[in-house]
Amino acid sequence: MLTITKYITLANYWDIACDRIFAYYKKRENVRYEYMKMIQCELGSKVLDRITVDELEEWKTKLRKDGISNEQIATAIGVLRKLFHEAKKDRLIDINPMDKFKGYPTVHRPLFQLTDEQERKLIQAAKKKDNPELFLLMISTGIQWQELAAVRRESLLKRIGALELTHKLIREKGLVELPSKSVRMIPLSTESRELFRLALIRQDNKDRQMKKNPQGLVFTSPKNKFLGQCFGKQWREICQETGLYHLKPVDISYSYGIRAIRAGANPKTLMRYQGYLKEDILDRYYSALDDLTEAEKAYGDYYEKIMRDGDEA
Repeated sequence: MLTITKYITLANYWDIACDRIFAYYKKRENVRYEYMKMIQCELGSKVLDRITVDELEEWKTKLRKDGISNEQIATAIGVLRKLFHEAKKDRLIDINPMDKFKGYPTVHRPLFQLTDEQERKLIQAAKKKDNPELFLLMISTGIQWQELAAVRRESLLKRIGALELTHKLIREKGLVELPSKSVRMIPLSTESRELFRLALIRQDNKDRQMKKNPQGLVFTSPKNKFLGQCFGKQWREICQETGLYHLKPVDISYSYGIRAIRAGANPKTLMRYQGYLKEDILDRYYSALDDLTEAEKAYGDYYEKIMRDGDEA
């Protein structure tokens, strides 16, 4: 426990708590110096327990005037939020000013929709990779790769032609499998069932050769383990081969959603199918549509209704 309880400045506390604040950042020295300058330029000399919400707003406004990007400002606010959180744990402040600070609104980049030609190029490039069925299922089902990479044999309900999604892979101090926030049952088309059948045949051959798949995963790395960096490497290769250098894996899911809405899919069903918990994804889908058909306008009116009156039974 710190013995200083009063009149400590933000700059002084920064030196004390810096290791804790940046414990989970890579390349810590570069990040520390960059955000130290951004935060301490206006707030460093101020007494920690006397910083107000208005002063935080002025600091944020100055960063914008200095040409700092929205992403950098958002990260700086996150660092500052962590600093005040640590200060409250150390009992240096009674009230955390960040609790009433609005911060910076999340800025979404425009959703990307694949053209037929781009999708054809992606399919051709995907067929050359180690797990072609994984990439093809991303395109044909709109399911994100983290959930597909965690699919086990028992998740495939062959009798009714469905897939149960229960887990996903995330990066947190290495590659970790966590329960999905949206456990759901996905109906599979004939095409999707065939892709899973081919993936299981491929995985059976790999299991016989390596015998290292105790989890019963359907998609594994060349070493028969969880997909991790090898997925990123193959994805970058696909983007280079197709010329879609800006494309992110999640864009495949977004593109699927936009096409489904354009084709007249029920927006609430689509949201549950893709595992989104917040309805603002539907607003982003509709914003991405340039030429709405009458059917799409009808679904747009339906979306506005459920946002206003709540979901229908």
